[in-house]
Amino acid sequence: VTADASGLVNKLNFSKNMLWSTYGVETECLLDGTAGQILAVDVLPPYEYIKQQLQLQQNQQQNKANPSSEGAAKKLRSTMKKLVLIALSSERNSFAVAVEPTVHVLHRWLKPDQDRIEGKQKQGSEPVYLPCLSWGWALVNGGGN
Repeated sequence: VTADASGLVNKLNFSKNMLWSTYGVETECLLDGTAGQILAVDVLPPYEYIKQQLQLQQNQQQNKANPSSEGAAKKLRSTMKKLVLIALSSERNSFAVAVEPTVHVLHRWLKPDQDRIEGKQKQGSEPVYLPCLSWGWALVNGGGN
């Protein structure tokens, strides 16, 4: 994933042709620059980070002799293996974007109003806040899915 100064964000897929030993690149647009310059990017850690927790949860459910949970756990694992998410933030908006299996903007948050942002303001100047992004996986007990 690349972002330039104008706010254009692209997904690049690199490939190598074995026959001629040449490289190729495919470009897919994530954001077209209308959101403004991207100031922060964060990638959701891959599925491997939560694989152990899912296996523990599945083992606990099997110990309770619940046969329907095995199929649900397999379906969840297959979906999670394919999922790649990133968070992007500009001066005006923040985005959650699915990069794999297909490119799709999942959600957009607007910047909060000035009266909702805490901080001391100097007379005659508007405060400047840089966005900071961080996210991760969580297992929720009793969720069912």
